[in-house]
Amino acid sequence: MQKEIRQFDEDAYGKLRSLQARLVHGSFEFPPARGVPIPKAGKKDIRPLVIAGVETRIVQRAILDTLQGIAPLQAYFRNPTSFGGIKRGETDELAAVPAAIKAVLDAIGSGGTYVACA
Repeated sequence: MQKEIRQFDEDAYGKLRSLQARLVHGSFEFPPARGVPIPKAGKKDIRPLVIAGVETRIVQRAILDTLQGIAPLQAYFRNPTSFGGIKRGETDELAAVPAAIKAVLDAIGSGGTYVACA
């Protein structure tokens, strides 16, 4: 992934212009992501990790940013149990993983015994 980032960075302006043109003309297609097996520490099991390319990640983030700016959609992701990919609000102390960890610890402190992830 770092090699791909360095290659993108060598002509970032040109590559962003190319990406923009493909998006405008409707010719951009998400290429397949690649799977990487990550060994779990001290175990024989692996953790499968899916890695998207740089352009895919740029487009995904742009889509997320756009959707987050649409007021009627905010009720679906601006709630106390949404953490991933959500930017911190002005009144939020924490966001993303730190906010999720705090929510779990608070729930445990209140007697919670289960966590559900999706």
